[in-house]
Amino acid sequence: MQIRVAGMTVGLIGFKEVLARAAEEGVCADAAGAARLLQLIGQDNYVPEDAREAYAESLLREYRRFLGQETAPEPVAGLVVRVLGPGCPTCKRLEQAVRDVLAREGLAGDVVHVRDLEAIAAYGPLPTPGLVINGRLVAAGRVPTEEQLREWLRQGATGAQ
Repeated sequence: MQIRVAGMTVGLIGFKEVLARAAEEGVCADAAGAARLLQLIGQDNYVPEDAREAYAESLLREYRRFLGQETAPEPVAGLVVRVLGPGCPTCKRLEQAVRDVLAREGLAGDVVHVRDLEAIAAYGPLPTPGLVINGRLVAAGRVPTEEQLREWLRQGATGAQ
């Protein structure tokens, strides 16, 4: 599973199992609980020493969501791009087109190809591939033109949507 840590997407091995174990142990969603979550996640994942605080915040945020508690989303810095699709050739073509435009335009972005059908379904029924920029679905069922991608990504980078 992937979570956001200090503005970056990080993959964690066994994350869902860690959340379930913490809940079974009765871990509280507080600073002490964050320390326990770090300990559990560190058994199968590398957590850089200088990023432990950021990991603790992110783990605690996700644990609160797991428990059904209301949490504030992590603030987004820069472009967050999600390509939605099972990994078909068209989906891969869209992902590559996005990466190419970002590179040509010199834009930084967190690009993730979301293949999990439950995560895709969270955006509602849509034909794939789908393209989400900064939380906004901008295209579904097609690969947009390079010019359209360039426009959407520039708007997303400046916050003008």
